[in-house]
Amino acid sequence: MTRVLIALVVLASGCEQLKSPKRIAALEERVEQLSGEVEALKAGSGSGAKPVDHAGSGSGDQTISEAGSAAAGGEGAAAEAAGSAAGSDGPGSDAGSAAVAAGEGSAAPGSHDSHEVGSAARSDAGVADAGPDDRALADLKAVVSKMTGKQPGTPSPPSPEPGPAHWSYDGKTGAPTWGTLDPAWATCLKGKAQSPIDIEPRAGTARPIVFHYQLTPATIVDNGHTLQVNLGPGSSIEVDGRSYQLVQFHVHTPSEHTIAGERYPLELHLVHQSADGKLAVIGVLYDAGAESRALGALWSKWPRKVGAEDKLRKPFDPSELLPETRTVFRYPGSLTTPPCTEGVIWNVMRRAMSDSKAHLEELARHHPHNARETQALGDRKVE
Repeated sequence: MTRVLIALVVLASGCEQLKSPKRIAALEERVEQLSGEVEALKAGSGSGAKPVDHAGSGSGDQTISEAGSAAAGGEGAAAEAAGSAAGSDGPGSDAGSAAVAAGEGSAAPGSHDSHEVGSAARSDAGVADAGPDDRALADLKAVVSKMTGKQPGTPSPPSPEPGPAHWSYDGKTGAPTWGTLDPAWATCLKGKAQSPIDIEPRAGTARPIVFHYQLTPATIVDNGHTLQVNLGPGSSIEVDGRSYQLVQFHVHTPSEHTIAGERYPLELHLVHQSADGKLAVIGVLYDAGAESRALGALWSKWPRKVGAEDKLRKPFDPSELLPETRTVFRYPGSLTTPPCTEGVIWNVMRRAMSDSKAHLEELARHHPHNARETQALGDRKVE
């Protein structure tokens, strides 16, 4: 009788209904329900209990094996219905063959009835045939699997994790809101050692940086927030005995750090990383004045669109970005963009550099304002 019910479900559903997610879900639910009924009938047979007579024919003492025999006449019709439902859709036209294979115990590992169907499978060694109800359920499940790409009863895969939130320097996604835009950026709001800061121009105790800069291949890119130059390996610095490799540099306009409350037209950040992932950044302040030969070569190669990269024809010398006198203000701080990671060793050059007014204005046209506001110094000390 279960076979008859399954055939009716398939014939009533039709191919177009199988394509509908809601119909598929209903069909899968019905399959699981019928599967449960079959298992209940099997259990009743093993204990001598009498199964329920769904046909209402009065033959209440019919066992599961008798029910299978009574439904045997409908076995071909159900299999044909399964094959025809799949065959009406071009790409799934071989679902009928898949249903036959599934009827021979090829249910996917981990599916609801993989063990039961597999143990009743037909084999050349003379193992007993699977019961008609098992085969009918397998046929129907094979059709559903073919149309949906998954076994009935299998949970849907989890939704992908959302990507990083969008941020900017102004408006609803501006710097004051960074800590609320993404849980991973909470440090932007709650951190106690954030950058940039206002620096008082007083004598310091920071030990000199040892520079090992050299000519290196460079690639320029507009990352949507600033102009960034990625550098090949070879250049490094030593700060308090630790070595940091120069990775990239980028620019901010106006400057992010201030000196006695005064901002400069531009600030350049040279980002270095140690072997264990620690960061050391050198900040160089630029004022309007004599043209910078090093920066001038970059402005002329500004990428035409965001994300596009342009490799510089000649190796780049990062030492040309630094003043001759290389004493610094040093303090513990953070990244000045999300996620505002702390533990960054900041080294702001005490002497400023210069570039032409025309170059500075050109930069401002690309990114009119890409500087974070100064943060509270707290109990930190500037060397």
